[in-house]
Amino acid sequence: MMSAKRLICPTDERSVDGREAPQVSLVLCAHNEEENLRPLHSLLTSFIDEIGLTAEIIILDDGSTDGSWGVMREIQASDSRVVLLRHSRNLGEAPSWADAFRAVRGNVVISMDADLQDDPREASKLLAKLEEGYDMVASWRFPRRDPLGKRLQSLVARVLQRLVLGVSVHDSGSGLRVFRKEVAKALPLYGGFHRFMPALATALGFRVTEVKVQHHPRPEGRSHYGLSRLAIGLTDLVAVFFLIRFAVRPLQWFARCALLFLAVGLALTVAATVQGILSEDWPVFAPLLIGGVLIAVWGLGVLMVGLLGELAIYLFDRLEKELQKEHL
Repeated sequence: MMSAKRLICPTDERSVDGREAPQVSLVLCAHNEEENLRPLHSLLTSFIDEIGLTAEIIILDDGSTDGSWGVMREIQASDSRVVLLRHSRNLGEAPSWADAFRAVRGNVVISMDADLQDDPREASKLLAKLEEGYDMVASWRFPRRDPLGKRLQSLVARVLQRLVLGVSVHDSGSGLRVFRKEVAKALPLYGGFHRFMPALATALGFRVTEVKVQHHPRPEGRSHYGLSRLAIGLTDLVAVFFLIRFAVRPLQWFARCALLFLAVGLALTVAATVQGILSEDWPVFAPLLIGGVLIAVWGLGVLMVGLLGELAIYLFDRLEKELQKEHL
């Protein structure tokens, strides 16, 4: 299947090029938020005036099917600080944040959902915490103003993240976050990894903390999350766990699985062979013997996958070093 073009950027080039980089980049990702964009922009301009820093407002339209894009164009026409990005179809949050973060120019990045549930003025608390030496500050929505079902899903996800990833923050899924630019650009965001930004930043060696913030009920529109979010989140949790624990040395993980398969396969093979010899009734133990051999072969296949992973990392490291030499 052919994929749609990832990113369309029809914004006025003068809004990015030829201007001094701002101190702060405010980043919003929106999908069908037509009713919320104008009041949100008003709150953002007030917040920028309060903090007294130069800023840009990056708004990414993730394939909206309502009038969101038209509203964004109107906002941009009235505010030269606004930079617009657009996906030709809905790709989801992780690709949206990844594309938006690549466009930031400010040394400090503030991310925020476009549903008006986060108050931009609360970002001042996160900025103050960032000045204490942290690299990323997440927000803890307390008390949470979402429907009960959504809160229960988040509770389950939070418990699992703490058990599997050792995440210390209470609300890793909150859209209101403050980063240093190098953190935002370094995060590997794809699939559903936007839910694990604090864990990913911690794994990369950055200092992460959180601050309690006010949370508001959604004033307009509807939430884009359903029950399927939890099931998808579980698969993403496994992927993030593997990425954090074994991305540098994949053989460590694959070798453990391979040794387990080999041990079981060899044990079944030896047991079937010995029993067949002693009882002289080979047909009875033939299925066990075949099964043991197949499991052992499967173990060798898993081991080969780990070795290929190690080879891929080695070749990538060599390529990266060659590219660095060319730029010296």
